[in-house]
Amino acid sequence: MGRITTFDGHVAFAAHQNPQNGSYSGHVVQDSFGISRSGPVDCLTVVGNHATILWHVTHSDNTAEVGQYRLFEMCDNGEPGGGVPDAFYDWMDSNTNCQEYQYCGINILKGNLVVRGP
Repeated sequence: MGRITTFDGHVAFAAHQNPQNGSYSGHVVQDSFGISRSGPVDCLTVVGNHATILWHVTHSDNTAEVGQYRLFEMCDNGEPGGGVPDAFYDWMDSNTNCQEYQYCGINILKGNLVVRGP
């Protein structure tokens, strides 16, 4: 889960996988490049400090995005101020593949990402 500021906006989210039945829950709210969008989490993959989250847009300032799947990745590099900032990469419009791409990419400007695996 996390609440972060990136070079293009803000993202707040929570994503969880139920260990008993494997179902996913959570929600994403994202403001980027002046467009606000939100929707539920469809998939979560966690490997170490790296997480991939697939979600779909149910509300957006840009109606063409409603129904679109989006994917982002993040790396939890420890507590803020620990020397290495957390990183985030938004793949934006995506297919429905929730695989781990191993590309966290861009350091966040503000906030904290928390990744906990099973």
